[in-house]
Amino acid sequence: MATTGDDAIFVDTNILVYSKQQFSPFHAAAVARLEELSNQGAPLWTSRQVLREYLVVMSRPGGLTVPVPMAVLVRDIGEFSASFLLAEDSAGVTQELLQLLTQVPIGGK
Repeated sequence: MATTGDDAIFVDTNILVYSKQQFSPFHAAAVARLEELSNQGAPLWTSRQVLREYLVVMSRPGGLTVPVPMAVLVRDIGEFSASFLLAEDSAGVTQELLQLLTQVPIGGK
């Protein structure tokens, strides 16, 4: 079931947040892009880390919006989990990261 390839798209936290914040100036663009990619059949990925970040941002007092009720956030996570392929966090993921770091020059934030 885990499709990978050049057409796979990783959806990060900010897109999920904007897609649910109706008063954000980026809301319409985030929703439209997600719908467009979905209609094109592109495999859409996110990760459990991104889902945790979404919960933090959307429930934070004084954040980007009034804190969203937890029941709504739990429902959102269920919807995201059903809509996206989920990259798992595991020891294997860490090993792959370490292998990539020995092959690709990278550093910083």
